[in-house]
Amino acid sequence: MTRTRISAPDNGRGEAGFTLVELLAVITILAVVAAIVSFRGQSGFGATKYRALMTGTAAALRETRAAAIASAGDTVFVIDTKARKLTGANRAAVIALPESVTIEADVAESESGGDTAGIRFFKDGSSSGGTLRFDWNGNRSSIDVNWLTGNVVINGL
Repeated sequence: MTRTRISAPDNGRGEAGFTLVELLAVITILAVVAAIVSFRGQSGFGATKYRALMTGTAAALRETRAAAIASAGDTVFVIDTKARKLTGANRAAVIALPESVTIEADVAESESGGDTAGIRFFKDGSSSGGTLRFDWNGNRSSIDVNWLTGNVVINGL
């Protein structure tokens, strides 16, 4: 008669595999490498952050338009060139411009004065219109706001 075993008893021989200590050592090394790479990527203002600035600004303009429609009243997106800040309908959400980015605002004469300019959105969704031109390391992009429809478009990104 032949006996079969379901599991073999441990007879002191090493089994193939990794110990918990070895796995923890590898995970620790990977975490250190990931931290170094992420901190290295955060040094300075890069192309990804520039793209995020552009899309975030366009989103804030669209949000300001939506707020004007929802409140059935005028809402202004404010461009403060001296303080280097952009403020939309949600006054708590202010977009700060990095020093390496320059901005020019081409807006209606009635919406400009001193160091601030604005793009006004009306209750029907239209706007005073305008163009925001951004420049970073020779990369030039603009955000156009159509006066008739209030439509926001990013160009050159």
